[in-house]
Amino acid sequence: VRYARLPRAWGPYGLVMVLFALGLMCKPMLVTLPLVLLLLDYWPLQRVEPAGRLVMEKLPLLTLSAAACVATLFAQHGAIQSAGSFSLPYRLANALAACRVYLGQMVWPDGLAAFYPYPLSGLRAWELVLAGMLLAGLSAVAWGQRRKQPWILTGWLWHLVMLLPVLGIIQVGGQAHGDRYTYLPQIGRAS
Repeated sequence: VRYARLPRAWGPYGLVMVLFALGLMCKPMLVTLPLVLLLLDYWPLQRVEPAGRLVMEKLPLLTLSAAACVATLFAQHGAIQSAGSFSLPYRLANALAACRVYLGQMVWPDGLAAFYPYPLSGLRAWELVLAGMLLAGLSAVAWGQRRKQPWILTGWLWHLVMLLPVLGIIQVGGQAHGDRYTYLPQIGRAS
């Protein structure tokens, strides 16, 4: 916030870089922070500068994110499932279903487990349709309220953006989803 208010204040920006690097070493899921910072530029900071300038100022953070992604992929190489384990359409369908599950578990945290395996019988079509309708509906409401209540759109996009690295599109391990991935995305939903 201090850097946003005084854009030439490199001390606060340097502190953000250091803390971001430390955060990435603790939890690589934090790679989406530069995108979340762009959301915060929209609301609450209401920075009306050209979007290109806002993206350019995030480039050093995006570089750290890219380095963390490469390091994580290298470290998890043995855990990454081969492309043949689960097809890309199946992983995308599971990502959609996982978004619905995460929303439901925030409202009603019942039946939580340490490990959620992929369903052996596959994903049911009606669940995917329901998940798609839910996400589309919530996205439409958030978009529709962007002028009156911009925090709704920011919080919703925060939730979706923070989930991207853990939705299983790049499959690491055999879990369909995991409760441990939701504490950062829930910050956006709680707003």
